[in-house]
Amino acid sequence: MSGSAFEQIRLPDQVWEQNAAVLAARDVGAMFRLARRYAGASQNRLAAATGIAQSRISTLMNSSTRVTNIDVLHRVADGLNLPDTARIRLGIAPRDPARGLDDDHRHLVVASNEASPPEPTGALAPIPLAPSSIPTDHRRPVANSTSDGTSPADAASVPATLDVFGDMVEDDVYRRDLVTTLPFMVAMLHGPTRDWLLAALDGPGPAKGGGHVSKANLEQIRNVVNMFAEADAQLGGGHGRQALAQYLSSTVLPLLRTQTDETTRRALFDLAGEQSQLLGWMSYDVGEYGLAERYLIQALNFSKESANPVLGAHTLATLSHLATTLGHSDEGVQLARTGQAALRGASNAMLADLAVLEARSLAVTGDARASAHAIHRAETALRSVVTDDEPPEMRFIDHAYVAGEIANTLVQLGDTTRAIDFAKQSIDSSLAQKRARRGALSSVALAQAHLAQCELDGACAAGTQAVLLARDVDSLRTTQALKELKASLAPHAEAGPARTLLEQLNTAVG
Repeated sequence: MSGSAFEQIRLPDQVWEQNAAVLAARDVGAMFRLARRYAGASQNRLAAATGIAQSRISTLMNSSTRVTNIDVLHRVADGLNLPDTARIRLGIAPRDPARGLDDDHRHLVVASNEASPPEPTGALAPIPLAPSSIPTDHRRPVANSTSDGTSPADAASVPATLDVFGDMVEDDVYRRDLVTTLPFMVAMLHGPTRDWLLAALDGPGPAKGGGHVSKANLEQIRNVVNMFAEADAQLGGGHGRQALAQYLSSTVLPLLRTQTDETTRRALFDLAGEQSQLLGWMSYDVGEYGLAERYLIQALNFSKESANPVLGAHTLATLSHLATTLGHSDEGVQLARTGQAALRGASNAMLADLAVLEARSLAVTGDARASAHAIHRAETALRSVVTDDEPPEMRFIDHAYVAGEIANTLVQLGDTTRAIDFAKQSIDSSLAQKRARRGALSSVALAQAHLAQCELDGACAAGTQAVLLARDVDSLRTTQALKELKASLAPHAEAGPARTLLEQLNTAVG
């Protein structure tokens, strides 16, 4: 049995003890073969667990190659759930250096620290490219290329990507117990982000003629994406998320496997990527962070196939949001900057989104000056938006959204006067569009800014509005924002307006 794409891979500890030489040699291919033998792990399942492309896993499993890249070793160790003694023999740090090692194994820590090169520091540390994907010039990979200039490894990875993605969506729909506790892993982002950036800088290849998928198919999918995006913006990620996953699995994935012309193929992958990005965003909004990350990584893979830099940048923006929320603000900065680097003027709305998310992440790191510069760039980009020139999926990156994100960033920076102004702008625009989630989030930002200025009446008025707007919103982000407001109000519990609002918050969020 190969198991679910999300089912954890775990081998008995004695298997790793008996194969200490494999670990010492850093023979990742042999480690994968052990996982197949003792845990029934297929290549697709290994790809889902480690974030390594299935084509690369196949190459490793058919060789005895010593892997020296620390990031890859960490991904393998995490994906295979190696015990600490095995991690040390592999030459990487244990999960918890202070626990789990007896006297017989403690000496391995010293040996591994002396033998291993220093691990890369900082977000998005470079990862060496696999030999099959190293370009001989700056434009396009040609090593091992076929007659039409494509890489066999790349071509093989598309069906594998669809297989992994299909398993993932099926688990999301039918095996929820497996996906709700998936961890968010920063290391999983590095390879897909790098690969997407290289593809975005290459630009699209020539399109071909022919086709079997009708224009009506594409229009229908576009209408469905728009419908679910509208529901998300108004009511939160919990409304319709699983229905979207079912639609993607039953309708879109089969079309991706059909033979069609290159232009239609790109359009299909673009729409699939939009849906995967939206599923990632919706999963993030309801607090399923590991699942969100995996949907977003697949969206990056789809964006490579569609040759659409805006889709990839949109996905990186969501990943930046996710990383910063989970305490990886340095990673959030780098993801936002990577998206900006590859856009090359393709969308001012997307540029505004990435710049404001960079500002948000920088504010969390404490770099107020750089954050202020990023806010200015976001405002400049937003003023340059020509709606008719923007892709349809950019319609929600507007003044309501950008002003709301700026307001939250300014609260973080302590610039509460400007935060109040931007929050009010966001609320007015959100209410005009019936976007309850954005209105609620910006109302919380307004309340927090008033509290910071010791304006309790203003804070309570904004907080009351936030509670009312959040009533029909299915969004953990909104719930968490209300809980943070409740904590901020606690010192003022004896004041009349605060007492009333705290009662409302207790009813709303407990």
